[in-house]
Amino acid sequence: MKYGKLVDIVKQKNIVIPIYIYKIFSKFDIDLETFIFLMYLSNKGNKLPFDVLMLSEELSCDMKTIMKYVSTLQEKKLIELKVTKNEKNIIEEYISLDFFYEKVAMNLVEDINDKKEDATTIF
Repeated sequence: MKYGKLVDIVKQKNIVIPIYIYKIFSKFDIDLETFIFLMYLSNKGNKLPFDVLMLSEELSCDMKTIMKYVSTLQEKKLIELKVTKNEKNIIEEYISLDFFYEKVAMNLVEDINDKKEDATTIF
């Protein structure tokens, strides 16, 4: 019996979710499935080509579901679809996670400021 395909499946990369982001994801007002999709995107990098078919195949879900996730994340201002021209002057659309990273950074700064305020009130 050949196990090549099974071995390939097991070798696939993991989706990494930083503990801090997991702790604050409820502040983004998205459901768990959308959050997992967002973490998938963040693991792919900040400038992921917007290819619904490719995303659908990689995540084993239909294109309608992918579009629902993308729409929700755009509405919540966590991702942005950007259009640019490549070096061959061909227009490409990609997913930018800048909004998401800014929101995480803002939460981190707020948490640090809250801890500083708590420390000063104790004394």
